[in-house]
Amino acid sequence: MCHDLGESDSTFVFDENIIKEALKRIYSEDFNPLTDIEENLFDETCKKFNFATDKGFSMSDYNPGEDFIREIKYNNAVFSAFRVHRMQNDIAAKLLDENGKLKTFSRFAKDVTPITDHHVKQWMRTEYDTAIIRAHQAADWKRFEAEKDVLPNLEWMPTTSITPGEDHRPFWGTIQPVDAPFWGSHRPGDRWNCKCRLQATDKNHTPLPPSPQGEGAGVRSQPGLENNPATSGMIYSFAHPFFTAGYLAYKKLAPIVEKFVDKQLTVAAVKNLKKVRASLPLHNGLKIAGKEFKTGSIIILRRTLDDVLEHNISDKWMKLWLSTFNPEKDIKKWKYEGWAFPREVNGKKKHPEASRFHYYTLKLNGKTYWANVKVHKLMKGEVLYTIEKNKPSDLIKGEFKE
Repeated sequence: MCHDLGESDSTFVFDENIIKEALKRIYSEDFNPLTDIEENLFDETCKKFNFATDKGFSMSDYNPGEDFIREIKYNNAVFSAFRVHRMQNDIAAKLLDENGKLKTFSRFAKDVTPITDHHVKQWMRTEYDTAIIRAHQAADWKRFEAEKDVLPNLEWMPTTSITPGEDHRPFWGTIQPVDAPFWGSHRPGDRWNCKCRLQATDKNHTPLPPSPQGEGAGVRSQPGLENNPATSGMIYSFAHPFFTAGYLAYKKLAPIVEKFVDKQLTVAAVKNLKKVRASLPLHNGLKIAGKEFKTGSIIILRRTLDDVLEHNISDKWMKLWLSTFNPEKDIKKWKYEGWAFPREVNGKKKHPEASRFHYYTLKLNGKTYWANVKVHKLMKGEVLYTIEKNKPSDLIKGEFKE
């Protein structure tokens, strides 16, 4: 959805040229900060959060799965859009001088420097570091759930910070079951830059720290950090001020963001498919061998990729998948389901070049998709035609028999 950041995260601050171009656009008459979202700021913001979460996932010894990573990155994009909307409106509020007249661009750019510094330096540093921590914790939590039959409890380990805060100290050493309600309201990562962690254990659980409510010290999560990213699929929750304290109410801004993010998904899918298409042989396509394929291989043609996107232009999960699609890797996860003869329209075969179709399934974020594959007469093999959300009505389960 947003471009890769690069190999190093040593500079989390924004490129000054991106800030300058964004200021020019906000200053222009054709940009409405209430209903538009500045794309350069969005792309820079989103790619930094995606890099942070990728780094956090890599720090865990457990792979949380591609579906979960896609969900996190989609929600990173939504959060980034809300964040940029808040930032651009903070900036736009400085367009006019004390007499209500438009400032010169140079004065405007100078006057908004404290605002951009807060958004892209101080705030971003904290949000970026916390995103790394919470992504790491999310992957660990997925492991805790997967291994709870063997290690049923979690122990709250002390912080590794050289200047520990006192708010989590009462929880250090607390041991509770993985599914305990306690973890729903108290957890490492519910404070900015929290460096406490959880550790799976088979040791007996301990009493909860005392509090009037019996939940443990009465400490509450900071806004936007009360959710568990492993179960919500969001690094930051809807309680974050970027969602709740923006220039438009959430219910008014949400559809604007949804439409904007969907557009960015389409752009990302088109960009990646263009790159993939250019790597495929021009006429005969790429033949990918696999035991899971009924004829031993599937051919991916250049024009096929356009068909797949066209059939799924409104589906966010498919577009996320296509934005990182790697044919050599991704199609080998498909499962054969059955076959059908080519359909007829007005008594004529719709695809006379196909002797039959094979149907394979793939799953993206809990949804089943159907890959329609031609058994091609001329190319003498299976050729991907398209991928759809609906189960084929003419599917015949099992193997085709001559």
